[in-house]
Amino acid sequence: MSFKPLFLTLLTAIPLFAQEDVRKALSVPLPPSPRTRMLDRTRLYPRIQSKYDLMYNYLDGYTLGSGTFFDRPLFFDRTLAENPLPLYDKLSSPKGFCRDLDSALEFTDGFAIFMATRLPRTVRPIQFATEAGYRGALLLETPPPRLKMTEELMTQLDMALNSEAVLKWQGKVIVSSYHGEVYTPEEWRELLKPYREKYGDKVLFTAELRNCAYRINSSYNKHGGFLTAEEVEEYKARIRSYLEVVDGINFSGSNHLTGREAGYPENVFNAECYARFIVPIFASVLAEPAYNGRKLLGLSAHRGYAQVRHTGSNIDEMCTRGLRQSLQAALSANPDYIIMPEWNELNENTHLQPLVGNAKSTTRVVNAIMGRTTRDVERIYPNIIFSARQENDLSWPVPIELLGLPDAGGGPSQVTLRLLDAQGKLVKAFPPHTFSHRAIEEDFHLEESAPYAGSRILIPELEITWEGRTCVIRDGLPCI
Repeated sequence: MSFKPLFLTLLTAIPLFAQEDVRKALSVPLPPSPRTRMLDRTRLYPRIQSKYDLMYNYLDGYTLGSGTFFDRPLFFDRTLAENPLPLYDKLSSPKGFCRDLDSALEFTDGFAIFMATRLPRTVRPIQFATEAGYRGALLLETPPPRLKMTEELMTQLDMALNSEAVLKWQGKVIVSSYHGEVYTPEEWRELLKPYREKYGDKVLFTAELRNCAYRINSSYNKHGGFLTAEEVEEYKARIRSYLEVVDGINFSGSNHLTGREAGYPENVFNAECYARFIVPIFASVLAEPAYNGRKLLGLSAHRGYAQVRHTGSNIDEMCTRGLRQSLQAALSANPDYIIMPEWNELNENTHLQPLVGNAKSTTRVVNAIMGRTTRDVERIYPNIIFSARQENDLSWPVPIELLGLPDAGGGPSQVTLRLLDAQGKLVKAFPPHTFSHRAIEEDFHLEESAPYAGSRILIPELEITWEGRTCVIRDGLPCI
């Protein structure tokens, strides 16, 4: 979208000191809308990339130029393998898939999974989850072009309709889409005709308006952090045009909403645009009487994104900030579901699956935001997460974060972070920080890297005082 020449003339003709006032006046405050969900509660589904096995994604150089990855799933268990492997395309055994699903269910509602051109990639997970007795643990997704493959897709839908493991609303299967704007609303209408004829309203389709969200983000960045009222209304009209044809809309690409922040070498997540404009614009249309409680809304949350082939889309995780900001913004709209890219796509650094390197940190953060506790948290330490960017060079400031999470079973804690060199010599000590453990609290630092040029690695050490005891932790913390 472009601004009218009259507006540009007006903006450039006024004094610089007044231009910010004009921008504020043209900014549209968009508070969360009082939307009614269709589902009983907001569901969280990380998308599983069921085409990857352990070797392909974790222990081999999948991404061109990336070399060998140095991490692996925390709960990988060779004893769950079967010989010979079932027809799940070398990907997983029933027991292995269920182990993964159990791990996801500790902090989400299961997996979002693509309806595939290779039937085993969808049929086998549905079969495994159904036979194991899961309920509502799989959310179906599809790129719209695959809907032209009616025979293959209907085979999967027939199976989904008869499975308690697949998410439904009032007995109706929900199919979320991926890049829905490859088709116009009228093209969607034609695309869905055979499905409407066979299933009626027993299958609900949403269109992902990813391009709409990207355009909002681009305009926000281009014009210094605001949109005009005219732009907002144009985006709303576009959303309505799709809602007249499909059963809801979704957006599952928050990890590609790029912005800039001083000190970071690449893009960061544009949290302000997502929270102030994208989420409220989507939600405000869904809150209109014609759609409120009648159409589905899906949104997105993420950890990060890093791909050497698509560096313009890379965003820094900012430790756990990207995850926390995206999930909290999405939840503010009261969506029916949130897709989190992705469960196990380590090659794009989007993984939510617990790995040896980050253990259950993502599990604990998501549960804290959702108001849940994480089981099996050791009671010998307070509920604290240390995180930092592990791979750095001397041109990059290093984000370092201590995060205190709510802990009903304990009082305040005081934590001192120290950075040591490879020989164990102190390089820097940070001031002590006190966490109340009654809310999510961060102690965040963006450290210039030049003072650490003499150290190839930095070893973190935490001194923790809690409930009358002091301990020092060094082993097991990720190095910088």
